[in-house]
Amino acid sequence: MPFVLLDGDESILITDCRGWAQAFSDEFEVPVHLYEKAALPGREHRLPYLRGQVAGPPIELNRPVHPKWGVSVVGVRDFLLAANIDVATTELGLVRRAAKRIRDERDAGVDALRGVRALGFELRSRGMTQLSLNLTEPDQTSFDEVYAYCLAALDDFGATIVGTELIGVIRERDLPGAKRLQIDPRQVVRESATIR
Repeated sequence: MPFVLLDGDESILITDCRGWAQAFSDEFEVPVHLYEKAALPGREHRLPYLRGQVAGPPIELNRPVHPKWGVSVVGVRDFLLAANIDVATTELGLVRRAAKRIRDERDAGVDALRGVRALGFELRSRGMTQLSLNLTEPDQTSFDEVYAYCLAALDDFGATIVGTELIGVIRERDLPGAKRLQIDPRQVVRESATIR
């Protein structure tokens, strides 16, 4: 669960986040990892790493793994833009290769892909696959630029984009660079509100 500050004092949000995590852990007996800015000093703070560490230490709030609900990850992070691109193919390997190309180009220093995380998933019930994207630096990277790279990568593999989907919310200031993204007006937030 991310806590995201759009304005105000980040130190207050970090304190609130840690307090919420403790209350959640106490009430439901679920151990909690604290990530990114809410992580305790000297502890692992990277979310991709913590997600892969389901049952291992360091669990911040010392409890055994819950037999039904497992472990939770709670933290304070910068705003990110999460979106999916639906692809008209059932070949998961193809979409995963396209996602890897996006990550490789990002790692090679392509500015338009700065802070982009990309993964491929199967949508068996819909008879298609999906390229899932997190733009962790939306002030530096626009969705439309990333979309253009995804379109080229998928086209090289013979796949067609059939739609896009915004996950969560988008800031008003990100709208000019997100014309290729399907957005419900209720998903647009002004920056004078805190998202929790």
